[in-house]
Amino acid sequence: MTEKEILQYVEECLEDYPSNLTRIDMLNKDLRALRISTDVKAQNYIMIRSNDSVKKGMHSDPVVSYVIQIEKLEEEIKRLQRITEPISKMIQDLKTPYASEDSLNNDYIKILGLYYFGRNSVQIILDITQWSRAAFFRKKKKLALLAKNYLGY
Repeated sequence: MTEKEILQYVEECLEDYPSNLTRIDMLNKDLRALRISTDVKAQNYIMIRSNDSVKKGMHSDPVVSYVIQIEKLEEEIKRLQRITEPISKMIQDLKTPYASEDSLNNDYIKILGLYYFGRNSVQIILDITQWSRAAFFRKKKKLALLAKNYLGY
């Protein structure tokens, strides 16, 4: 991946962070429901959730289908956690009272909340923060580079 592609991916991770947290929660609930149900109810649940098991490549053996469904849920949860946990750590570090650049960290938190998570337009953010356009994009790029480090790129 080029540096530009990495930064685009990092920004997508930042934008998707709230929905990914929600998705992890939903997948964990689905996983708990599957693990609790070890009888026919679980098999019915699998068939309902998969819509058309034959087209999705699921096996006709209910036990195999059950195990495969659990494995798929676990894999997706792990994938999403690899993306969200570093961002959560970054946010936690930005909010720490011992931060060396407190005002810059506050700016990063504003960008995260207003731009990435809130998906407000640049103009709305400029109106709220009273930053110049250049200052906003400079801070946004620094935040993306910080997130890149947290994500391990």
